[in-house]
Amino acid sequence: MAVSVRHVKEADDRPWAGLWSADPAISRLVFTDAVSHAFANGWQVWVAEDTKILGVALWLPPGVDEGTEFFARGMKAMPEHLAVHALTVVVPEFMKLDSIVPGSKQAWWFLSFLGTHPDAQGRGVGSALMRAKMDAVDGPFALSTGTESNLAWYGHRGFVTRGSIKAPQHDGWLWEERYMTHPGDAVVDGGVKRQ
Repeated sequence: MAVSVRHVKEADDRPWAGLWSADPAISRLVFTDAVSHAFANGWQVWVAEDTKILGVALWLPPGVDEGTEFFARGMKAMPEHLAVHALTVVVPEFMKLDSIVPGSKQAWWFLSFLGTHPDAQGRGVGSALMRAKMDAVDGPFALSTGTESNLAWYGHRGFVTRGSIKAPQHDGWLWEERYMTHPGDAVVDGGVKRQ
């Protein structure tokens, strides 16, 4: 498989909208809206492709506000009790991620989403997306993840967990989201780097 990675512009086609997650209903809404939001708000969208789009990475550049409006349609699609729980319990906990390495999300490159088509998982697509971006600009880089497999995957690529938050879900399960940086000992120098 010959995979190429490129930074795409809004004028390009958007066939990758359904790649993120296995839940085609809410996840497609959130990811489609995140891609549209990325184009409209100065993020960088990178795709890995051979004959079709295999993976997408959405990078938030230094100095660009992430915003949350791209979650609106996904929230409206949820059952009301889940949306209320997300807004009153989960979101406030997630806001605490910014305090783990204060200022880093604004000063560094932040990976907001990384998705690989299920047929392409385990074939180096995600690695190619990460490598292309990290080779293209100086770091530091930051991200957050909530799964053990992602934690290990990013760890193998040099990311280090700097802290975590725990957000109780509506069913009692405790979601732990980790904030990771590359390099692991990076500090915010007070200025916003622009690339």
